[in-house]
Amino acid sequence: MGIADPPNEVPESDSGESDTESEAHCQEFISSIDNPEDREFFQQMVGPVPSRILADVFHEIDKVCRTISRKHTLRRHFARAFSDTMLVSDLGDKTAVEAVLAAKGLTWDQTRGKSPAWFWRRVRRYIPQKDVLHHILSEFFDAWATAKCSVTGLPLFSDDTRQKADGVFKDVAEGWISDPVGIPLYTVEGTDKNQLTIYHNTRGTNSVEGSVHNPIRRNSAALNASPELADSLAADWRHRHNVDCGALHKNNLRYSGHYDPWLDDDIFRLQADIEWETPPVISAHRVVQDTSPLSFTPTHEQFGITEIPLVLRAKNDFLGSVHDSAQSEVSSVYPDHLHLSNLRAKRDNIYAYLAHAQKTKFAVTPVHTQKEFDLYSTAMSPGGDFFSMQAKQNFDEMATWWSSQANGKTIF
Repeated sequence: MGIADPPNEVPESDSGESDTESEAHCQEFISSIDNPEDREFFQQMVGPVPSRILADVFHEIDKVCRTISRKHTLRRHFARAFSDTMLVSDLGDKTAVEAVLAAKGLTWDQTRGKSPAWFWRRVRRYIPQKDVLHHILSEFFDAWATAKCSVTGLPLFSDDTRQKADGVFKDVAEGWISDPVGIPLYTVEGTDKNQLTIYHNTRGTNSVEGSVHNPIRRNSAALNASPELADSLAADWRHRHNVDCGALHKNNLRYSGHYDPWLDDDIFRLQADIEWETPPVISAHRVVQDTSPLSFTPTHEQFGITEIPLVLRAKNDFLGSVHDSAQSEVSSVYPDHLHLSNLRAKRDNIYAYLAHAQKTKFAVTPVHTQKEFDLYSTAMSPGGDFFSMQAKQNFDEMATWWSSQANGKTIF
């Protein structure tokens, strides 16, 4: 699993509602609750919302551990202890698992080291609230910082490690790491043969890295696919993943049907046109609906290569007619019909599909061609149009200027 070092600062919520307005709405909701006990419970939950964007706990652990020498004899022990300090195991789950392991002659540490996936699906973990977490982390770092390597005699913490640890303290103090109050991060999937409860964890890294990023990379990385093919493959994988997860988490069943709702939709429409003397027999496992799911108004959600909002296109001068070579319509989330034969095996200009999907004159991409590197270097160097001794740049102004330099061939 690739783990990147997150920025030291987590952006504030970009929702249109301030924390004050959010709290006011919560109070209005609470006042409408009739049951006094329920009203008191929700009243205890209301307070300032630290952030609607949380830091990932595994990245927080990694950004400290990566500054410690791999040759230090206590590095692995520290990493495990750090994880146990940040993520507190549920006592009830731990007791139940230990009882099963003891009956098989196994221990907690043995199983955790050899079968972590099995282990953590049966033991929930929680991150304490910021005041408690700050206190226990302070004691934890103080205890480990001066621990010496048995080979080199060097302390565990370097200056860089202490700096990263201070960054963790800052995130903790802001409430960016602790589990959100009142929002369950675990759902029950079922029980195993030992009568241990199996949980599904929706905490960041588990659901994104393990369930999404890794399978896509494993299945598609070797194809060297064009943007159009990659976008289509991702859409197909997304659809199958959503169907599988929907069946499992809503009905506690593993999906065993096909993945072509367009076939069901065609059958539904054909059946509606027939005047039946005897209604057709519907199999027991099939869900009968009065309206085909594909007949509902599509949502405005976008996935994959998405359209850049009109405001940003106008602000940064991205507007313009789309290249004629990109004639196919970009698929919505669930189009009425899916024609895989529309995909072209080859495309002379790989940027045409990107521009078409983004609704821009030219594809909006990172700086990647030699001409772009030269242009950026000249603009940012002393004497350049955007050279500044200050750290902050006016990137909106720079984006507009960049659009005036774009030609759709060497500069995008």
